[in-house]
Amino acid sequence: MRTLVLLIINLIIVANVVEASLYGPKSKVIQLDKGNFAEKVYGTEHVWVVEFFAPWCGHCKALTPEYEKAANNLEGIIRVGAVNCDDSKNKELCGSFGIQGFPTIKIFPSKVTKVQKKKDAYHKVPEDYNGARSASSIASYALSKMTTTYVVPVSEESYDSFVSQEMPKAILFTNKPKTSDLFKALSIDFRNRIVLGEVKHTSSSLAEKYKVTKYPTLIIINKDGTSTPYPSDDKISHQLLTTFLDQFALPPPPPPSSSSSSSGTSSKKTQESTTTTPPLATGE
Repeated sequence: MRTLVLLIINLIIVANVVEASLYGPKSKVIQLDKGNFAEKVYGTEHVWVVEFFAPWCGHCKALTPEYEKAANNLEGIIRVGAVNCDDSKNKELCGSFGIQGFPTIKIFPSKVTKVQKKKDAYHKVPEDYNGARSASSIASYALSKMTTTYVVPVSEESYDSFVSQEMPKAILFTNKPKTSDLFKALSIDFRNRIVLGEVKHTSSSLAEKYKVTKYPTLIIINKDGTSTPYPSDDKISHQLLTTFLDQFALPPPPPPSSSSSSSGTSSKKTQESTTTTPPLATGE
């Protein structure tokens, strides 16, 4: 009997913890708070979608399944996070963004800008998301804000210049008119580690050079002039492509060491992956 009572108590505790955060430990929605907000959101050139919520809010609970779905659909491309404004440690953070109702969704762009009247402090200027509260609408709007890319267009004319670079190189052969959001995201992830080039299907001589017969085809350009193709049997996903590119890219930089003041302002450079950013400041 005692074992049963303890089990019930544990289940109640777990249920309360999940409700308090709305998003469980296995969720693709990243838990943000005053302690990690600046480093994660401002310390990358990735676009962030951030929900400011209160766990008791009915509209927040109704949004949760759609927001979870949006996070799953955008995994590896757009960062999706959430801040519990009912948590006392996040009151100052939520207040700095003028949060007055729940849920409030803000889009934080790629661009990092200097904070006015604060020395060596940088942030991102967010915009309110006022669209439909559906996974497809949230995802579509976030993707429209994805303007930063380090993908290099490669043609017959620019090929020699591209392959002469010292940094490791990869080329995607594609028949799509625009660069995919996934490849844009990978170019941010691997910035300063491997150069990602893109060849359109109209560059037939380059396709012939590397014996490309189908699209898309991703290859690594080796130092000896040979190439290593991405396994054709593998699915195309952010995780699998990251694993493949990691084998050929330069090592990632060591984790940054940063010190934060009570206001959350960092006095050292922070980076999430390989993107170098200036010192950061929470809030606006």
